[in-house]
Amino acid sequence: MKKHSSISILLFLLGLGICFSCAKPDSSLPTGTYYGILPCADCPGLKYSLEIFQDSTYSETMFYLERSEQEVRSQGKIKSWTGDRLVLNKEGGGFHSFVIHKDSLQVLDQNGAAIEGDLAALYWLTAKKPENFDEIHKEKGFIGFKATGNEPFWSLKMDFSGKMVLDVLGEEEFSVPLPKPVKPQDIQAEHYNAQTEKGQLQVTIFKQKCQDSMSGMDFDYKVSVRVKTNEEAEYREYSGCGSYQGDYRLNDIWVLESVNGLAVSKEFKAPNIEFNLQRNQFFGFGGCNRINGNLSMAGQVLTFKDLVTTNNSCERLSEEQQFLQLIEGKSFRFAIQPRGLRLYNTDDSLEFRKVD
Repeated sequence: MKKHSSISILLFLLGLGICFSCAKPDSSLPTGTYYGILPCADCPGLKYSLEIFQDSTYSETMFYLERSEQEVRSQGKIKSWTGDRLVLNKEGGGFHSFVIHKDSLQVLDQNGAAIEGDLAALYWLTAKKPENFDEIHKEKGFIGFKATGNEPFWSLKMDFSGKMVLDVLGEEEFSVPLPKPVKPQDIQAEHYNAQTEKGQLQVTIFKQKCQDSMSGMDFDYKVSVRVKTNEEAEYREYSGCGSYQGDYRLNDIWVLESVNGLAVSKEFKAPNIEFNLQRNQFFGFGGCNRINGNLSMAGQVLTFKDLVTTNNSCERLSEEQQFLQLIEGKSFRFAIQPRGLRLYNTDDSLEFRKVD
């Protein structure tokens, strides 16, 4: 009996040894936290950290400087770490692949290739946290539009309080007063044309999906820039992507989805509102007629004023009048979501979705 017991215990211990061997994590997995301030298509930088755990999972944290209201966090599984290559199991935009170096990770592009160009040296994450990394916060007070492009790297900052500034790598910064926008016919766009003693700067913002060629990030606006100083014979042309900043995220077309929790009928064209905060105006469709009026903003509260409509008649006129009564002369707090907008006060709550 003792002999059999000894054999049983030995087999049990060997089994435990085999299990321990199976459970032992791969030593090549670069566990720990890696930090970096990466280039950003429409902001000064992306504050980014990636934590890798022994159980082959990761935690990712992103904060877009001057653009984010809060950190964006995500978790997931690591797909593979073969040789010097680490691949995250994730879909959509963002960073998927990295080259493993000692105490650092090199960020790769959407195709898993090394990023090239003037900004290539910035696409690195280090195990040592950069100085003041935890104290980097969003810049307060900027309201406007920002755009960037690559090859060469350029950035455009349109401060709706007074000027727009084009900064092209290797060129002198070009700053001009912000002109009033012009809406081209037959396309969803806004065109700015500034002429000064230094030269001319033309910017067109198209309501069109745009993907940054380096980071793979998606944006709602495509941007075309033409600039020519008085010393230049031809225009220099640039293209890229951009987005509205601050409350100017409202600057879009929003379709009514529900009123006080009741869904709007899908049988007819729903009311919509387009905000133009630079002009302090709104435009739209009430259900039968075109509508427009003036808009005032104070913090997170907006007020519809001086509403005017066309004079058409249709079977939905009564529903339109109910909608107009909800907004005319009324003030609402607003909350912007990834693809939605909520206007609410003590009496009513209106839910909208952004037009694609």
